[in-house]
Amino acid sequence: MDTLLTSLGLLLIATTLTLMVFSPRTWVVAFAHGFGIQGIIGGLVSAVQVGFVVENSGTMPIWQRVQFAVQGMPFHAAGWTARTAYEASTVGASGTPQSHLDQYLPIAAIQMTAISLIVAWRKMRDSDNTDSVLILLILLLLANSGANIMLAWWS
Repeated sequence: MDTLLTSLGLLLIATTLTLMVFSPRTWVVAFAHGFGIQGIIGGLVSAVQVGFVVENSGTMPIWQRVQFAVQGMPFHAAGWTARTAYEASTVGASGTPQSHLDQYLPIAAIQMTAISLIVAWRKMRDSDNTDSVLILLILLLLANSGANIMLAWWS
């Protein structure tokens, strides 16, 4: 499997850990929280995909299932919208995002950065923890990621 996807998945796990940081608010921590939220959602959808969608996943060793789920995190965190933009902008022979990471990852990175900026803006703006816009954004991210669960991104 691809080392780049594993690295990006581990980076999303690391930013997810920033959600446990309750230090004074800074833009850097708030921005990392945005990536962390997307990482949690991507990880959940990736785990469901490995557990229930991938054929013969029960026969795979546990380390291979974990690696597969970690590699799927960037794809699922970016969701359906990044996949649709990728499919619309693919130059040359089309294929799954796995076969054209050079074209897919910039689209996913731009989208995830924009969402992280929105999350950071909301976290820096509001003093309370319950923000209806942030809750709506998380629900939209769940729907966006869930729309990709049946796609075989790895083939």
